[in-house]
Amino acid sequence: MTERNFFKNGNDLHIIESFQPYVYNFHNDTLEKVIEMDFGRYAIPGYFWEEDIMESFGKMSETGFANLHGVFEDAELMLISIHLQKPECVFKELVFIDKSSDQVRKLSTTLKDDILYHYPIGIENGEVMFLTYRSVILTGLPKDQLDSIQSEIPEKDFDYPVILKTKIQFDE
Repeated sequence: MTERNFFKNGNDLHIIESFQPYVYNFHNDTLEKVIEMDFGRYAIPGYFWEEDIMESFGKMSETGFANLHGVFEDAELMLISIHLQKPECVFKELVFIDKSSDQVRKLSTTLKDDILYHYPIGIENGEVMFLTYRSVILTGLPKDQLDSIQSEIPEKDFDYPVILKTKIQFDE
C-alpha cells in the first residue's frame, strides 16, 4: 500500500497513518496529536488489527470504512481529505475549516461523477489547489467560468494535468 503520510504546511509538518483517525503535528522533535476524527460507522473495526490483514480488509470493505487521505493548511484555511470506501462506491469527503471563524464546509466527490475537485494538493493564500485534467475542467466547470479560462488551457494532442485554484465561500 502506498500513500502520502507527510504534509508540509508552512512551518508545520502534519503526519497521518493509514487506518488511523489521527492527524499529528511534528515540531521540535515531538509528535503531537492535533486532530482525532470520529468516523462513526465507518471507523476501522477492532477486528482489523486482530485478524489476517487480507481477510479483515475484505470484511471491512463489505461494510465500508473511512481513512484520512490528506491535510492541507495555511494561515486562513484547513482542509482535511477523507477517503470513504463503501461497497457501492469510493468517494472523498473534503472538510474545509475557516480558521478565523471555525465555520465548516464539506464537499463530497467521487471518481465516477465529480472528479474536478477530487484531488486536493495544497492551500496557498486561502485558495485550495486541486490536481485535475483539461478534459475534466471542460466538462466540470459551468460555462460562464469556463469562458474566462478557455485561453489558459488550450487544446493539445493529449489531455494534460492542470492545477485548479479556487476560493471556498463560507456562509455567514
